[in-house]
Amino acid sequence: MRKIKKSKKKTDRPFLCVFRRILRLVYLVISLTLLALIIYGYQSGYFLQKKETFKNNFHKTMQSAGFSVTDIFIDGRVRTPLSDIKKALHVRQGMPMTKVNMPEIYNNLLKLPWIKHAQIHRQLPNLLYVRILEKNPIALWQKDGKHHPIDEKGNIINTSADGLEYLIITVGDDAPRHTPELVNEISQYKELARRTMFAVRIGGRRWNLILDHVTTGLIIELPEENIHEALERLEKLDEKHHLLNRQLSLIDLRLPDRLIVQTIDNKPIDAFKPKNLLNYEIEQDV
Repeated sequence: MRKIKKSKKKTDRPFLCVFRRILRLVYLVISLTLLALIIYGYQSGYFLQKKETFKNNFHKTMQSAGFSVTDIFIDGRVRTPLSDIKKALHVRQGMPMTKVNMPEIYNNLLKLPWIKHAQIHRQLPNLLYVRILEKNPIALWQKDGKHHPIDEKGNIINTSADGLEYLIITVGDDAPRHTPELVNEISQYKELARRTMFAVRIGGRRWNLILDHVTTGLIIELPEENIHEALERLEKLDEKHHLLNRQLSLIDLRLPDRLIVQTIDNKPIDAFKPKNLLNYEIEQDV
């Protein structure tokens, strides 16, 4: 006959449930306490203070080990005042090398009007190397009686034009963005580039060049399009007729099939008066 055994009651289950609930409660209390301490630490500035203390101790340790700024080498500076660069670096002699804020220096340098690009490197233990690439001025833009440098992309450089008097002066509201193309064309002709002083934007469509003098110089009227072809014609005609060295007040290159010039009636350029102009045409023979 089969013997049936009675199962034992698990009397320890209620105890385990209570223990787990107490354990969860303890975890919750600890978590809330830690969260409260963290919030208090941030609000009171305790963590920030400890962080700054740690950073300062670290910088002092590195400085004691010989990692401090004793030399600053600046490469590529031409027009940017050295005082402006030093102010942007904000680095003093003997400063811990680890305390040099590279991103801040980079942003400060790019705020300077002449600087196009910058690189900053730590050369441990003591050298801070700064390499800058400056913008290249190709002309000056005259606006409200003031001159502003223009770079190779047609952007206005917001700084003084002192020392750049040798550059072509452009006039016109839209002159800056069209200047690089014009300067590139003119630069291919040595005599023309040397003598061109002003370039005036006419109606936002084309250019007038003024050679030698702003008021009594030779005016060259360029077409709206195909400036290169017009200047090539002028170059060939000048080689044959020496136009740029004659007593002329105007050369009109706007028509593709002929050249129109105005003379000063054989009088010196400095005695130029509009009433003395005589008009005639030189048929294109080149």
